[in-house]
Amino acid sequence: MRGSRTLETVVGTPAPPLMAAWPARGYSWYVVLVLSLTYAVSFIDRQVINLLVESLREDLDISDGQIGMLQGLAFGVFYTLLGIPIGRLSDRLNRRNIIVAGAGFWSLATCACGLAGTFGQLFAARVGVGVGEGALSPAAMSIIGDYFPAERRPLALSVYVMGTSFGAGIALIVGGFVVSWVTGHGAFDVPLLGQLAPWQVTFLMVGLPSLLLLPLLVTVREPIRRDVLAGVGASGVPAREALAYFWARRRAYLGHMLGLSMVSVFTYAIAAWVPTLFMRVHGWSARDIGLVYGAITLGFGMAGVVAGGWLAGRLQRAGHADANWRVMFFDILLLVPCAILAPLPASPWASMALLAPVVFMSTLPYGVAAAALQDITPNQLRAQATAFYLFGLGLLGLGLGPAGVGFATDWVFGDPLAVGRSISLVCGIAGPIAIACLAIGWGRYRQLVVEGPR
Repeated sequence: MRGSRTLETVVGTPAPPLMAAWPARGYSWYVVLVLSLTYAVSFIDRQVINLLVESLREDLDISDGQIGMLQGLAFGVFYTLLGIPIGRLSDRLNRRNIIVAGAGFWSLATCACGLAGTFGQLFAARVGVGVGEGALSPAAMSIIGDYFPAERRPLALSVYVMGTSFGAGIALIVGGFVVSWVTGHGAFDVPLLGQLAPWQVTFLMVGLPSLLLLPLLVTVREPIRRDVLAGVGASGVPAREALAYFWARRRAYLGHMLGLSMVSVFTYAIAAWVPTLFMRVHGWSARDIGLVYGAITLGFGMAGVVAGGWLAGRLQRAGHADANWRVMFFDILLLVPCAILAPLPASPWASMALLAPVVFMSTLPYGVAAAALQDITPNQLRAQATAFYLFGLGLLGLGLGPAGVGFATDWVFGDPLAVGRSISLVCGIAGPIAIACLAIGWGRYRQLVVEGPR
């Protein structure tokens, strides 16, 4: 603390009104599209591993539990832990430059995955991917919040989050064809690198093009910060005061973070293991599951994200101050039973038919969830709030979801063909917890959103 000053006393002193006009709408949407494309590429780099499960198990002689660690834990822990200090930097420094540095780092780390020859080396490279990608969303969501007024943020943030569906869909569709091609080719003799397995070449083929993002990101201009706290200098809000601010509103923030984190537990579990379910149990090829599930992820996922932002904006204009929370709560209420049932049918096409609404509903809440945070958080704390939110998504969602399915298959059912039941089990445990957390935090959020971010 600085003397007797606390964040509450600072917040109690209103900032002078910011009279600067909002940036041109066309350029604002250009920024959203560039950041969304960057998010999509990051998802391609992180998700292509889901199509390589069987190759990795065979070449590295590892179990489903270890695969789950590579899919989630290796990436998720450092993605989330470093996201918090990066979030603090994003609340003080140039956010665009932070994103550029992170994008370069995760692209090189993805290439390093292609050079790994052991489980330990691949684990370390996946950690590097998580470190780089941890720089993106806290800074990107904060930037978008300064390009759009409150009533337009849900749609703008939803379009940004749409990058996850686009990236995951492209990773499945293009990745499926790439995996089929490189697998059919056999080992590759690469100059200076020697002989590489098909899965190693796949990582290199998705990692190197990611570096092309860097010149595009440089065209994004750092916007003026809005909704700022009065009396806070360039050094930003001290960490103790920031934590005290969040703690005083913990019911809303924890309800949000834990609720969405538990949703991410089962949605990441589904995304990570559905390709393996169809290849291992139903006999589909990587190309077939990539094409069909990728098309569903691309179409239904992108539609779900946009639908969430559009619906929340419409409810806000109709006078519902809690529109963002309302949309994500009722969406998740419908999502949970569908997610439990989707992996269980004996018919692959029946399972795929259930997965389509699951994909739609599982992407719908994330844009409005980001907007809900900005509704109750001052500018100098928004990247940090986003980092805490992503901390939960990564540590619980990425850490527990994919690994939980792998360990359930190994230890609970003891049968590789039980992967569908393992996915359903994880959904059945995490889903009700998510609903309960969101229900508990809703009232406090409604109170805070009426007061505004102060």
